[in-house]
Amino acid sequence: MRQSINKKPSSRIIIVIVSIFLLFSGIIASLGYYYQKNGKVAGDTDISSQTKILIEYQNEFNNIFKGYLILSTSDNVLDDNFYSKTVSIKERLLEMKVPAELKESHLNSVLSLIEIENGIIAQDIDLVVSNIDKLRKIMNNI
Repeated sequence: MRQSINKKPSSRIIIVIVSIFLLFSGIIASLGYYYQKNGKVAGDTDISSQTKILIEYQNEFNNIFKGYLILSTSDNVLDDNFYSKTVSIKERLLEMKVPAELKESHLNSVLSLIEIENGIIAQDIDLVVSNIDKLRKIMNNI
């Protein structure tokens, strides 16, 4: 006794499977169209935006130090006013968005400001003046 199984799948099941297939195909196609239209992939940055960040960083860096190093003479580098300016500039530098190629210079400028703070607290004029010179060199390279 051999019975042949000739059951056909239900038309409802076929409709559900085809609908799910069409839904996923539509999602994939629309994502492909979106990325093709925008011309970017996730995490991709435009070169012009990197240049813009660099220019903005340089301008802001120079504006932060405007007047700071000009007024730094041996007469006033150990007073409280110069200390508060140093702390303020350090905090502003720490808040900045830094381009990759200037991270080392940025870090060195922050470290120099910390050393200046320590020199003012210790009333060590040599430490303060040597780090002011370092900051001038960093500013000339940025």
